[in-house]
Amino acid sequence: MELVLAGDTISAQEAYSLGLVNKVVPEASLAQEIEAFIAKFSKLSGIVLKLTKEAVLAGLNDDMDQGLKAIEKIYLERLMKTHDAMEGLKAFMEKRKPAWKDN
Repeated sequence: MELVLAGDTISAQEAYSLGLVNKVVPEASLAQEIEAFIAKFSKLSGIVLKLTKEAVLAGLNDDMDQGLKAIEKIYLERLMKTHDAMEGLKAFMEKRKPAWKDN
């Protein structure tokens, strides 16, 4: 809150130590690091990532019960009705890599 209200500038290392950024890299390797970061997600199901993000944000609700209900609703009514959710479970049970429809 102090940073937002005061408008102070901090170093990348300080932002890392505060948990505001996940990683600090030299500028020379930034493009390579970005590619590696994106590659992790490009292998995953787009719809599952989207719904997971929605569920996490819904869970940040001030009221825990409401947050959990919102997460449950996303999971049961939207996520578990997708091809990729079923494929992920099936691939896990069959000990193979999933073949995502929506990536």
